[in-house]
Amino acid sequence: MQTPDKRLVTEEKLAAELAAFEPATGGGIEQVSGTVTLDSTGDPIREFYTTGATTFTANGTDTLISSYTAVVWRRTGAGSWGYQIVPESWTTPAATPDTTAPVAGTLAVDTTGTTATLTVTGASDDRGAVLYAFSKDGGTTYTGLQSDPTYTFTGLAPLTSYTWRHRVSDGTNLTLGAPVTKATPEYVPSGAYDDAVLADAPLYYWPLDDAAGSASVRNLGSGSQGTQTLTGVTLGAAGIGDGATSASFAGTSTSNKIALTGLAAPAMTASSMEMIISIGSGGQSIPILAQLTGSWNIKRYQGFTYQSGSTGYVSSGSLPGGRSHIAAVWTGTEAVFYVNGAEVARKAYTSTHNAFTGVGGEIGGGFAGRIAGVATYTTALAPARVLAHAQAAGLA
Repeated sequence: MQTPDKRLVTEEKLAAELAAFEPATGGGIEQVSGTVTLDSTGDPIREFYTTGATTFTANGTDTLISSYTAVVWRRTGAGSWGYQIVPESWTTPAATPDTTAPVAGTLAVDTTGTTATLTVTGASDDRGAVLYAFSKDGGTTYTGLQSDPTYTFTGLAPLTSYTWRHRVSDGTNLTLGAPVTKATPEYVPSGAYDDAVLADAPLYYWPLDDAAGSASVRNLGSGSQGTQTLTGVTLGAAGIGDGATSASFAGTSTSNKIALTGLAAPAMTASSMEMIISIGSGGQSIPILAQLTGSWNIKRYQGFTYQSGSTGYVSSGSLPGGRSHIAAVWTGTEAVFYVNGAEVARKAYTSTHNAFTGVGGEIGGGFAGRIAGVATYTTALAPARVLAHAQAAGLA
């Protein structure tokens, strides 16, 4: 028989014995990362999902568990923690093949003389969003896929018919939209190119928007342009710059140009020049510009070419047909060339030069096409400014 004192139970012992029968309840799945401390308080069962590597501190010991792991920790009646990682035995259901093509929607085209904005409405797919691609040549070539249903083509030729098209993709299937044939209207100058050029203080700026029959062209730059001689050049052609008209060059000989003589010739340590041109098709193997006496000649000969005297050149390939903005910048150490605001070629060049001699045919052939917005500077235009000028012309 037990003595009375043997049957006595202290409060501490009773609490420990009752804890052993504590129901296994928890507080839901906790998403954790970093550090978690487990002690004698709170729920005896805790479920975790590690969104990042997590260190669990329990029983005076650190346990590192990697990211994206489901783990359950349980506290015993004696206060010790233990854990179990949920086995990775997940089953991923097989995907149902997507056999339903998206709905193409309707294409709307809004044109200016040099741009076209294409917008698709009503495109859809039974599984969610669609991606769009756009074409200006009836579907021969397309832009890359994009989530935006609107795309703007730039650098287009005025008064030219294009066949616009779009296609939509759901990631598996492609659907072609109906073609839309629409021409660009006549180019309407905005004045933005004039403003951009004049903001950079050109030595010469010939808009070449002079009336038909004019004997000379006006200069809006700061330089005195000496004597002008126009040979094989017709003023009053359809405009391609910020004016209603431009200058048309016959291209039949090297003498078809606007030449300047009798100029003062200050030595320059840097310079830039630019213009807007329009040609019937790409790949003309003829020059378009000669600037600066000495061996600094910029011309278009089987591409956009820099030539120092009779040696050395950089060619970027042929210019595109239609309307383009071209620029050449001499930094004092390099000649850098741009087409529609983007650099296309460069070459080391350190020789000095001192004059602007004209525009049109030079060494090796004539230029057949229209020219407007000719500017030259005694500074090296920064790439951002060249781009700004091309953008103001609607060509970048």
